[in-house]
Order: sequence, then C-alpha cells, then structure tokens
Amino acid sequence: MAIQFIPVRVKNRVQPDRSKALLMVSWGKIFDSLWMAPYVKGKGSAGNMGFRMPGGICVTPSGGALGELSPEHIMTVIDVRDEKPGIKVYFYGHPGKRPTSEALIYWDIFKKRKDVDVVLHGHDSLCLETSNAVMALHRNEVCMTPRITEAGSQEFRRDINCILSARKNYLIGKGHGFFALGKTFGEAGILALKYRTEATGLLLGKKFMERLKKKYDLC
Repeated sequence: MAIQFIPVRVKNRVQPDRSKALLMVSWGKIFDSLWMAPYVKGKGSAGNMGFRMPGGICVTPSGGALGELSPEHIMTVIDVRDEKPGIKVYFYGHPGKRPTSEALIYWDIFKKRKDVDVVLHGHDSLCLETSNAVMALHRNEVCMTPRITEAGSQEFRRDINCILSARKNYLIGKGHGFFALGKTFGEAGILALKYRTEATGLLLGKKFMERLKKKYDLC
C-alpha cells in the first residue's frame, strides 16, 4: 500500500535538466537489467529514482518500467502541502502519468539532506537478504530502519525520516528496499552497485560454507 496523497497537476513550468534526465534513463536501464528494481507485471518496476532541480524535484512516474523510461516520462514535483482533506502533491509532466507513489519520501530526503541531489531506490532481494550483515560491516555508511513496517505506510515514511538524521548515504528500509544517496548519479549509482556486489559475495560465501558443512559434516 502506497503512502496516500492527492496529486494536483499544475501548468508545466521549467523542464528538467536534459543531461540529468538522460542519466536517470541510463541508471533505470542498469537497475532493470540487474534486477535491482525488478519489474512486476501490471504494477511497474519495484523501485524508483529522483533528482533535485531548481524549485522542486524530479521523480520517475508511478507504475512505469525503469527499463523503458524516457526523459518525457519524468515528473516534476514543485510542492507538498499537508492540507485538508489530505497531503497534496503539486506536480507537472507527462499528461498521462503521475509521480511515483513514494514521492513524499523523495521530498523528505531532499528537504532534509541539502547535500544530496540524487536518490536511487530499489527493492533488491539480494540486498534485503544480506541487509543485517551489510549493516554490521558498514555502520559508518549504512543505516537501517529499526522495524519492518507496511511498504509505503506513514510509519515507513516516519522511520525513513528518523534515520535521515544519521546522515548516511545508504539507507535500508527493513524488509522493503534500499535508497542510495549522492551528489551525482554516478555517486549514488556506484554506491548502489557497491552494496549489490557485496550482497552477491556474501550470499555466495554463505552457500559455499553450507556446502562445505554438508560435504565434510562440519559443526
């Protein structure tokens, strides 16, 4: 269940930086090809991306496939207001699309972390399976929410906001996914790939040890 908000479309204004939009498209293809944000039929990719721009933020659309993203699909959010009857997200962009359901989390991250201009988010099963080990090995760079909450709930949003104060650039939503933060797409992307590579190594090592134990009857 996504964090509920009321999307309010406004007249198109400044278009997203073309070079950053193309970088988002490229990293979308990388995430898709490596299953770091696996595509779910009928729902879109299990992951999204965003970058800061003057006067707002740019995010991927809801229900889209990152592997098929184009610059024209990118949505621009210019304001978030907590008003009756609910939270309103003011945006513009492609007429047939709306911002990702996690637009509020992106808004919170960019608001609280002025040093961050890019966020890449994926629901990577490999990273989730090794999240406790990664957290233990890299406490200087990694922070994880303290509990498993319903994906996209207000509780999840609050937990992400709480760990933002730790000023770490690799955030793990326990049982949900990762957020790689950086000043540039390269910085955030390399960080995401670093921990994906480490997760792969940890799982291979675990399987290797399990085989050794079984083969040699090790305790």
